[in-house]
Amino acid sequence: MCTETGRARLSYRRAEEIFEENTRLLANPLASPQNIEELDGWTLHRLRHSALTHDAEGGTSTPMLLARSRHASVRFLERYARPGVDVVARHVAERAPAARRRRRTSETYQRVTCSLVSEPGLQSLSRRGQGSRHPLRAPRGFPPFAARGVAPCPSGAADGHDPSMTLQRTGIRIVAGAAVLGSVSALVAPVSAAAGSHSERTQGGAVVSVEQAADLAVEEVAGELRGKIDSSQVRYGVTAYRVAYRTTDSAGAPTTASQLVVLPKNGARHLSTVSWLHGTTVYRKDVASENPKSNDRLVALLFASTGRAVSAPDYVGLGSGEGFHPYGDPRATVAASVDGLRAARAFAHRNGRELKRKVQVSGFSQGGPATMLVGRALQQEGADRYFRLGALAPVSGPYNLSAFEAAAADDKIAKSGIYLAYFVTAWNKMYGLYTSPGDVFRSPYDSKVEGLFDGHHTAGQIVSELPSASKDLFTEDFLNKIRKPDGVLKDKLRPMDNTCDWRPNVRVEIFHGRGDKDVDFSHAAYCADQLTRNGAARRLTDVGDYDHNGSVRQALPRIVRFFDESAKTD
Repeated sequence: MCTETGRARLSYRRAEEIFEENTRLLANPLASPQNIEELDGWTLHRLRHSALTHDAEGGTSTPMLLARSRHASVRFLERYARPGVDVVARHVAERAPAARRRRRTSETYQRVTCSLVSEPGLQSLSRRGQGSRHPLRAPRGFPPFAARGVAPCPSGAADGHDPSMTLQRTGIRIVAGAAVLGSVSALVAPVSAAAGSHSERTQGGAVVSVEQAADLAVEEVAGELRGKIDSSQVRYGVTAYRVAYRTTDSAGAPTTASQLVVLPKNGARHLSTVSWLHGTTVYRKDVASENPKSNDRLVALLFASTGRAVSAPDYVGLGSGEGFHPYGDPRATVAASVDGLRAARAFAHRNGRELKRKVQVSGFSQGGPATMLVGRALQQEGADRYFRLGALAPVSGPYNLSAFEAAAADDKIAKSGIYLAYFVTAWNKMYGLYTSPGDVFRSPYDSKVEGLFDGHHTAGQIVSELPSASKDLFTEDFLNKIRKPDGVLKDKLRPMDNTCDWRPNVRVEIFHGRGDKDVDFSHAAYCADQLTRNGAARRLTDVGDYDHNGSVRQALPRIVRFFDESAKTD
């Protein structure tokens, strides 16, 4: 209740709904009012970013911007405080060496002029020009002497100071200033150039390299899918590219990731966009960009063959990306996915193609909650200035990660020990879950388990070295900590237990198979319930009595139809 008006305050959600509805035409100035229901307005989160940008353009200091935004890192602040191109250009122009020289010379010229015309014996010089054939001229590029008479002088410049001393000091300043500016300009030019190129290199989504991975006719695409994924929806040939791009890791530090970008050979310039987010992968080469036989490569080919552009990120630490894979980390997942979309858009543009703004997001297993994370980032968090959320289709995901890991600790899921070991070793690198492997793993596995999950061992190699049951791989004390997490583990699990706890303003269809022994069907119901509580329009589809990998194969043709239907309602 507002103490001043006596009225009930709006909830944040309702305030955002009102703001979004009333800014649709402002956000889309070229759109017709008749299409207002199809438009997206601005969000309160974006309004906050706009305020930070205006403050930054107005010269507010970085510490003050950090305090106001409540960001702990400058790296996160720079995502939101983005001065416009014209403001940056003006800032650079005002601080360029040539501009500084002009300002300093102008100030010096004013002081010299003031001193000259302030001397009684020299004042007549300033009046030359009134009927004179040889007026006293100002240097090129500067205004004429004021009123052809006495120049306006700064306070104290003509009130008894010795003009000879003024001229002497001015001369020294001119010579010294010229020498210094000459030296500084020689140093600043290459530094500024290097800084600009560094900014380009570290910008999220900047393309690092491109390599063609496949070029398939329509019959060849159908042949690749045959016997694995329903190929009846294939309509076009495709060209696939391995694209490396800039992004950030789980700590927010700059890194490089890779993805597969697939474009249809349909002649269309403007393409609908799909972001496909893959499931759990332990071997860095078992991703869409590297393995032509991987399920994720086939999924990307399917979506592209229906006339869509596809961004299939490998995530951080997989494919040709740097560092380790921060398995399930929300920050790194969103960064790699959104930056992957930016890189795909930039690459497509270079090839004369344009990606449409609305992104249809889908993902399997680990990619299920990733789908919901990326969708929320695009809709609520203003993750990208261009892309907007179009539809969501998660498949067989562990949407309640705490429950999933607890079930793995109790050996209630298939391959429980392997899933849990991957999770624990990755999260230990990020959050420090244990001091020594011996505190967590039983002997003799404690001496080799971390080395096996280095991204360079295949799933087969890992399974052959480790027991599949958690009770045989982990100490009982540590399993109890997984069953009842506290401290940092509990804090870090919380966001992954709430990936569906929001209200998408697009259509959502959750796919799962009741025969899934890796991720129980209850996870799909959990996600659906969270969405329902938030008032979201969602649909839960049981694809049948299929196992984990079988469920995604059954879901894919349905997802294509769902995306087609969603596009018609946009």
